[in-house]
Amino acid sequence: MPPHHPHTPATVRHVPLLSDDGHRFLNGDLTAADYLETARRAAIEQTRREIAPHLRRATLTSLVTSITTVAIFWTGGAVLLIAHHATHAATALSTGTIAAILGLLARHRLNRES
Repeated sequence: MPPHHPHTPATVRHVPLLSDDGHRFLNGDLTAADYLETARRAAIEQTRREIAPHLRRATLTSLVTSITTVAIFWTGGAVLLIAHHATHAATALSTGTIAAILGLLARHRLNRES
């Protein structure tokens, strides 16, 4: 049996060179503007079909990236906000402790003097 040749009639794909609109245009049944508009719409639809799976994947990737970025900023902001409030709380506690110690010392001094 001879080796299979890639261009045997069983493997040749028959695709018409012109669409129905192309034939109508050549026959004069369709204006050039209408033919170009139809070709433009067909090209847009073909591009949409070819790109759609990639766009879905890219859209999902960008959505996940956006959510992750926002979550990181929220977490970082919360940590900074907690640190900010903790600093205020520590300052208040330190000031309160110093005031309490000074108050006790002043009371002790007053009791000693009287």
